[in-house]
Amino acid sequence: MALRDQYAVLKYSHLGLSFAIFLGGSFFLGLKADQRFGTGSIFTLVCGGIGTAAGFYYLLRQVSALQSADGESGGLEGKEGEEDAPPPTPPPSARHGSPEGKL
Repeated sequence: MALRDQYAVLKYSHLGLSFAIFLGGSFFLGLKADQRFGTGSIFTLVCGGIGTAAGFYYLLRQVSALQSADGESGGLEGKEGEEDAPPPTPPPSARHGSPEGKL
């Protein structure tokens, strides 16, 4: 495997590990809080939910930052050359003034 290919793999490989750390750490903290306060599984569920949300937030921010660093749009914007294209013309039935286009 070429060095360039290894860099491409390593660039995104930390995301899974980071998400697992968020998830595992939050459930562990919730479990320890439940053991300390004797609250059943309330803290485990709450901390697990917070950790899951934080993990997804971190994951999305990192992917967005990596894509913007690579110059990719991630499919949110048009492809090159599409910015200057005129909007498509609606079919005759959708134009104003025709009986078919009115409700």
